[in-house]
Amino acid sequence: MNQIFADNLAVKCHADVAEHTLVELFLGISTDNGFHTRVLLNETNAKELALMLRRVLKERERQLGRAIELSPKQFERIGVAPEDW
Repeated sequence: MNQIFADNLAVKCHADVAEHTLVELFLGISTDNGFHTRVLLNETNAKELALMLRRVLKERERQLGRAIELSPKQFERIGVAPEDW
């Protein structure tokens, strides 16, 4: 399996024509050709992904014995308070 590391991330929600919401996950990946990846998920799969990521990261913090740090600027950029984690 090839490993690709994203150095930028954005998430947007879009209403589609069927009154459903699509969640767009944009991964900025630095490569020689400036390749970027765009993933569209339905609401259910987006929530499932968010919950899986949270579970994995909480387990990693438990293994490390410390929180994975984000700067105040990072929390501000995504509009989430540190205590919400």
